[in-house]
Amino acid sequence: MNTNLSVIFAMIFSLILIAPSILDSYAQESNFQCSEEMVLVYRINSEKYACLKPSTADKWYKEGIAEPVQQIKSFGEEKTLYNETMNPRQIEHPNHLGFNDLHIEAINHLIPTNDDSVLDMMVHHQCKVYDDMTASCLLFPTGMDDQDKPFGFEYVIGADDYAVLSEEEKNYWHYHKTELPKVNATLPDLTAEEAEPLMPVLNETYGKVIYFWQVGDEYPIGEPFIVKIKELYERNSPSMMKQTSSPTTTIDSVDFSNIQVTQISETSATIEGNTDQPVFCQVEYGTDGLFTNSASDGMDMMGMAHYKHEVIISDLEPNTSYNYRFKATVADQTFYSDTEILITK
Repeated sequence: MNTNLSVIFAMIFSLILIAPSILDSYAQESNFQCSEEMVLVYRINSEKYACLKPSTADKWYKEGIAEPVQQIKSFGEEKTLYNETMNPRQIEHPNHLGFNDLHIEAINHLIPTNDDSVLDMMVHHQCKVYDDMTASCLLFPTGMDDQDKPFGFEYVIGADDYAVLSEEEKNYWHYHKTELPKVNATLPDLTAEEAEPLMPVLNETYGKVIYFWQVGDEYPIGEPFIVKIKELYERNSPSMMKQTSSPTTTIDSVDFSNIQVTQISETSATIEGNTDQPVFCQVEYGTDGLFTNSASDGMDMMGMAHYKHEVIISDLEPNTSYNYRFKATVADQTFYSDTEILITK
């Protein structure tokens, strides 16, 4: 058994060492997809991928032009989520399922070392909710890709469980009704309608954050540590806009980015965009250059200024051109994005 495991690990690590460029390129084109009659190959000289007929692919292999690649997302099939060498039968164990029950994004979750910039880093919470209404959330500060690693976790309990904790222990927990607006928490995978009934439940919970990895370290170094969220957002408050409905800080501009229509139909559209600071946001829209209608971001309805915005506009006419723009409100000031165009189906 030990010999077989050694051979397996040796094969895996030798692949990584021998062909790092292939793995890196493949990560950049992980959504590349060939039809059933084609095969995916890696073109060595150009460091690109191509879909070829099997006969052409075999010729390229012999001539050293290309190398074979196992297509992880073949046409008409689901992408595998497991390492096929270490877990060849794709076995799922009940205790590890469900960490995508809820996805929360929040800032002010990382302890600064050299500077305070990590306070503004978005930390993804991938949460599993249990039958007793507690939850465990894996914390990902570097992203949501396949190779991003969790740096810690947050455990969540309800008000009744919190009430029986000792006074000393309560110091390590934060109240989400107070904390969620101060860390610009959003539920990016949910629409405003889906998120609305969840917020009263989330507000009455408490969280405890434990890290075993400090951002900037190559590996987990030293002992695990508890993070007090209140200390972080109080430390970051000079650079944050007030999260209440009446902020007072004066700013010069709001930068908009990644504005796009992500879903569109005959009568509705979903518009997304980012801002460089937490704001309340609407989309104003109309026809013939006018902005006669508006729709609010779902998180605005929950009293949360934030960076990432999603607005659903409805009651549109089919096959009609609409002009739209984001309207950001912060510190009693109003800022607008450039005007964009969408056309319904």
